[in-house]
Amino acid sequence: MLWIVWLSALLLAGCGRGGKGGEASLEERLNAQPGFWYEAPEASESGERSPALDGLGYADGYQVAEGETGVLLERPGREEGVNLYCSGHAPEALLIDEGGRVLHRWSYPFERLTGAPPMEHSSQDAWRRVRLLPDGSLLAIHDGLCLIKLDRDSKLEWVFPGHTHHDLRVLPDGRILTLTRKRERRPDLNAQEDLVVDSIALLTPEGRLEREVSVVDCLLRSSWSRRMHEAARRAGDCLHTNSVRWLDGSLVGENPLFRAGRVLVCLRELNAVGVVDLEQRRFIWWHEGAWGAPHDPTLLPGRQLLIFDNMGHQGYSRAQQIDLLTGRETWSFGGDPPEAFFSVFCGTATRLSGGNTLITESTAGRAYEVTPSGEIVWAFASPHRAGSRNELVAVLFEVTRLPWPSWLER
Repeated sequence: MLWIVWLSALLLAGCGRGGKGGEASLEERLNAQPGFWYEAPEASESGERSPALDGLGYADGYQVAEGETGVLLERPGREEGVNLYCSGHAPEALLIDEGGRVLHRWSYPFERLTGAPPMEHSSQDAWRRVRLLPDGSLLAIHDGLCLIKLDRDSKLEWVFPGHTHHDLRVLPDGRILTLTRKRERRPDLNAQEDLVVDSIALLTPEGRLEREVSVVDCLLRSSWSRRMHEAARRAGDCLHTNSVRWLDGSLVGENPLFRAGRVLVCLRELNAVGVVDLEQRRFIWWHEGAWGAPHDPTLLPGRQLLIFDNMGHQGYSRAQQIDLLTGRETWSFGGDPPEAFFSVFCGTATRLSGGNTLITESTAGRAYEVTPSGEIVWAFASPHRAGSRNELVAVLFEVTRLPWPSWLER
């Protein structure tokens, strides 16, 4: 797959480290380890807290947890709820409480799926995104392959073999919004090489395809069609659509273009976010920022946009909120120095109901809950490690905060 080629090139360009004295390189160790892993942030060997954590503004009273995994910090001001996460270590999702205790686990081996496309790389074995339904059933994406639904006891209910990837949302009526992709030869855009064409897909609650709308064609039909022609010169995965979010109409008073039923998407390769009208099959709103390979945008009241900016903070990452009228930054969370916070790919930033922000620093395998003033009130480090020195950490795709489920005993 193209994203695997991109990742390998990135490692060779400098994210990996050459082996010493015959030791395998980081790239070789990553490829040899089943699942989706990355280089773990350097852990403290002296028992003192990590300098990287100091760079994120941890309180002086912070004590390093054993091995710096699990819940590292829990302070007053944290918003109530449980935490659901999936990571690159295995095809499973875990529901944990505020202290990191596992409350429930869903798991299903890929090799037992029937009707799914064949795996192209071992990293696809893990679940890229999961969503919990009210009855305890779970939706999960094998990235680039399929979407599955499991019941509360991890019994398989259905498989949608539509090459789904990156993201999914469950709508109030139970339908499912996700992304699909396929290779196409588009001589109108690039006569020599294929393009990867992302589509916005709408599924029934039973996993049947209801509608599929090409992001490429939506951009060509829009006022920003030149950006599609420019991108197509690179061929391959030239847009890399990585997020979909259904607009509920709550912001239509601030911008009539944000009416219910339209879809907000993020295009990593163009550093852009846009709104697609599925009926008109075109982009009707577009915004490009000074981001680097961004993920997970959210429209907020007051014409604000929250986004995970992977590489726009002096080459490092931050969660950033901007005013869409002025382009001015109104809030951010990152490292000081900048390299203290970095996810070269993936990453999420979600505004919680009480005003805090839950952030996933994916390739570092960490998540943080941050107050509006920038104080960290909850921090989690993935316990899923590999390598002879635990030098690899499973990519933490997303941590979400949920109310305590009605089906789960306290």
